[in-house]
Amino acid sequence: MLRNFDIDDKATLRALYAAKLNVQMLTCDNEAALSTAKTVKELQASPEARASSGILDRPLIEARIASHASAGNAFDQAFRTRLQESLNAQDWRLVQDRVKSIRRSLEVATPDLLVESEKQGLDPAAAKSNTVDLAGAETMIEDRVYLRIVYPVKAQALPVLSAYVEANDARKPAM
Repeated sequence: MLRNFDIDDKATLRALYAAKLNVQMLTCDNEAALSTAKTVKELQASPEARASSGILDRPLIEARIASHASAGNAFDQAFRTRLQESLNAQDWRLVQDRVKSIRRSLEVATPDLLVESEKQGLDPAAAKSNTVDLAGAETMIEDRVYLRIVYPVKAQALPVLSAYVEANDARKPAM
């Protein structure tokens, strides 16, 4: 679609490039994923979305490239370091909602929860039509990224995210 159609709508482009990024991450096409992540960021409409775009994906991809791995001690260390650097480079006012959302997702979302959500949300329509629409396919790909790439780094990401949120929330002036 990106190659064969001239798409002017930025929301549509963001969604398509986000799906492309997810596929690149799943297939470990890391250099291409970095380029796509940059495109997704450039397509963001608001300063908050632009600032928080790739806040978790980019450190994951960069850690893969630096460690030549997707798991293990070298990857874990590279990921923690890059996530911390990514957060420290952000303007808290612009990214606080997204960072808190990522932290909540890591605290709450489990593989079983995602599987059950897909069974309820996607299976009935797919059973009737023997197909999945674009939105359903994007959801399945996004869930696969969470299960295979994001959820496995939960133990590394949560302490970094929590410390960042606590440090910045503590700076709020008293009312």
